Amino acid sequence: MSSEDKDKVTAERKRLGMNSNEKKRISTDSANDASTLNTIKQLRAQNKKHKRKIKALKKRSTVSDGGDGDKESDVDVGDQFGGKVSKKKSKH
Repeated sequence: MSSEDKDKVTAERKRLGMNSNEKKRISTDSANDASTLNTIKQLRAQNKKHKRKIKALKKRSTVSDGGDGDKESDVDVGDQFGGKVSKKKSKH
Protein backbone atom coordinates (compact mmCIF):
# COMPACT_ATOMS: atom_id res chain seq x y z
CA MET A 1 0.00 0.00 0.00
CA SER A 2 1.15 3.50 -0.66
CA SER A 3 1.66 5.96 2.17
CA GLU A 4 -1.41 7.92 1.01
CA ASP A 5 -3.57 4.84 1.35
CA LYS A 6 -2.14 4.13 4.78
CA ASP A 7 -2.91 7.69 5.87
CA LYS A 8 -6.50 7.31 4.62
CA VAL A 9 -6.91 4.07 6.53
CA THR A 10 -5.54 5.54 9.77
CA ALA A 11 -7.73 8.64 9.39
CA GLU A 12 -10.82 6.46 8.88
CA ARG A 13 -9.91 4.32 11.89
CA LYS A 14 -9.52 7.44 14.04
CA ARG A 15 -12.86 8.72 12.80
CA LEU A 16 -14.51 5.44 13.77
CA GLY A 17 -12.72 5.33 17.10
CA MET A 18 -10.59 2.31 16.28
CA ASN A 19 -7.10 3.09 17.50
CA SER A 20 -4.84 0.09 16.90
CA ASN A 21 -2.35 1.25 19.54
CA GLU A 22 -4.91 1.18 22.36
CA LYS A 23 -5.20 -2.10 24.12
CA LYS A 24 -8.63 -3.15 25.20
CA ARG A 25 -8.70 -3.84 28.91
CA ILE A 26 -10.97 -6.39 30.42
CA SER A 27 -12.58 -5.24 33.58
CA THR A 28 -11.58 -7.39 36.53
CA ASP A 29 -14.25 -5.85 38.72
CA SER A 30 -16.84 -8.37 37.54
CA ALA A 31 -14.54 -11.27 38.44
CA ASN A 32 -14.29 -10.02 42.01
CA ASP A 33 -17.97 -9.24 42.37
CA ALA A 34 -19.55 -10.71 45.52
CA SER A 35 -22.27 -12.58 43.65
CA THR A 36 -19.71 -14.14 41.30
CA LEU A 37 -17.56 -15.24 44.21
CA ASN A 38 -20.62 -16.69 45.96
CA THR A 39 -21.59 -18.60 42.83
CA ILE A 40 -18.10 -20.01 42.52
CA LYS A 41 -18.16 -21.06 46.17
CA GLN A 42 -21.52 -22.82 45.69
CA LEU A 43 -20.32 -24.64 42.57
CA ARG A 44 -17.18 -25.84 44.35
CA ALA A 45 -19.31 -27.17 47.21
CA GLN A 46 -21.52 -29.02 44.71
CA ASN A 47 -18.43 -30.49 43.05
CA LYS A 48 -17.17 -31.78 46.39
CA LYS A 49 -20.55 -33.36 47.09
CA HIS A 50 -20.72 -35.07 43.70
CA LYS A 51 -17.12 -36.28 43.89
CA ARG A 52 -17.85 -37.79 47.30
CA LYS A 53 -20.93 -39.53 45.89
CA ILE A 54 -18.97 -40.88 42.91
CA LYS A 55 -16.27 -42.27 45.21
CA ALA A 56 -18.89 -44.01 47.34
CA LEU A 57 -20.57 -45.52 44.28
CA LYS A 58 -17.24 -46.73 42.88
CA LYS A 59 -16.29 -48.24 46.21
CA ARG A 60 -19.68 -49.96 46.51
CA SER A 61 -19.45 -51.40 42.98
CA THR A 62 -15.95 -52.80 43.55
CA VAL A 63 -17.03 -54.44 46.81
CA SER A 64 -20.08 -56.09 45.23
CA ASP A 65 -18.14 -57.17 42.12
CA GLY A 66 -15.44 -58.87 44.18
CA GLY A 67 -16.95 -62.40 44.22
CA ASP A 68 -16.80 -64.88 41.36
CA GLY A 69 -20.53 -65.55 41.52
CA ASP A 70 -22.51 -68.27 39.79
CA LYS A 71 -22.61 -68.08 36.02
CA GLU A 72 -25.98 -69.86 35.94
CA SER A 73 -27.64 -67.20 38.04
CA ASP A 74 -26.39 -64.52 35.65
CA VAL A 75 -28.02 -66.29 32.69
CA ASP A 76 -31.47 -66.55 34.32
CA VAL A 77 -31.66 -62.99 35.54
CA GLY A 78 -34.19 -62.06 32.86
CA ASP A 79 -36.56 -64.83 33.98
CA GLN A 80 -36.77 -63.84 37.61
CA PHE A 81 -39.73 -61.45 37.34
CA GLY A 82 -41.42 -62.76 34.22
CA GLY A 83 -39.14 -61.24 31.62
CA LYS A 84 -39.16 -61.88 27.87
CA VAL A 85 -37.32 -65.17 28.15
CA SER A 86 -39.81 -66.74 30.58
CA LYS A 87 -42.76 -65.58 28.48
CA LYS A 88 -41.26 -67.19 25.38
CA LYS A 89 -40.78 -70.46 27.29
CA SER A 90 -44.40 -70.53 28.49
CA LYS A 91 -45.87 -70.01 25.01
CA HIS A 92 -44.06 -72.95 23.45
